[in-house]
This record gives sequence, C-alpha cells and structure tokens, in this order.
Amino acid sequence: MKFFTREWHEAWQFAKSEEERDKLREKTRQIIEEYEKQFRVVKPRLFSGFIDFYDSHGRFHDAEVKNIRVSRNQGKTAPVADVFIDLDIDEGLYQLHYGSVSKISYTADLLSSDIDIMRWREQFDIWMYDEFSVGSSNNIQHEVSFLSGGSLIIEFENINIKELHGNKGSDNYGYDFN
Repeated sequence: MKFFTREWHEAWQFAKSEEERDKLREKTRQIIEEYEKQFRVVKPRLFSGFIDFYDSHGRFHDAEVKNIRVSRNQGKTAPVADVFIDLDIDEGLYQLHYGSVSKISYTADLLSSDIDIMRWREQFDIWMYDEFSVGSSNNIQHEVSFLSGGSLIIEFENINIKELHGNKGSDNYGYDFN
C-alpha cells in the first residue's frame, strides 16, 4: 500500500494525545487528497455501477470477507483466472468479481491472534483499506489490506459486484457472470 499503510493505521490506534490526533488528522487529509488524485486516473476504467456501489458502501471498509476463490479459465491463454470475493457488507452478502486477472498475490500472518477471532466469527478476514492504481501491462491493480495484517494484490481488466442474498431486492452492479 502506498497511501493507507499499516504504519498509518497503527499510528491512529496508539495516538494518546489530542495533539497527536490533530497531526494525524492533517496527515490523513493529505493522504486522502493524494490517493484521490491516483484514483481519478483509474476510476474511468471501472464500471460505473461498481463505483456507485463501492462509494455508497464506505469503499468496503470493515466488510467481512467470507471467502476468496480463484477460478482458472480453462483453455484460455493469459490472463488465465477470475477471482471471486464474498463480502458481508451492511448485513448483505455480495460477490466481488475480478475478471481477466493477470496477477494475484496474497500474504497473511496465519499466526495472528486476529485470525483466531475471525475463525470464531466464521469469517475469512476484515477488509480494512484498499487502493486502486494502474498496474503492470496497463491493467488495473487493486491492493487490499486486511485486519489480520494480510494483503491482497490483484491485477485485472474488469470488476463487478452482485448481491448474493441478505438485502431487500436483488441488484446486480455489473453483468451477471453466472
């Protein structure tokens, strides 16, 4: 992560004085301003329905990650996979679909005490912060940091989200890829 780093997040957790929090508020304002410049470059390449959902749901901050699945596209040359992430957002279950994935990297601290808490709660992890950018080969890159300290980096061509169940109505925020 370039902007929303673990160090930045931890600084908020350990700030003791109002003076420290004031400095962090200013630093956070600057971070958000710089990241939004980067996001504006990528945003036109993302499906508008996805952007509407993403923005109206707090950019998935604190969403419960229920499952991550990589599906190899048989018989295709690169890119060779799609990635599906099931998220519990505002008590609704949604599936995030990354299409034509050319790169995926996942790291996790499997000894983290947060992992045990999440197993008890029957979730994979908690989505903390994320950043979109332009990746290699001019693909879109999405980097996500999780509560456990893990991170996910995906380079892809398209992204969509659809509701699986849990909220009234059934909106697909993108094409139906079943």
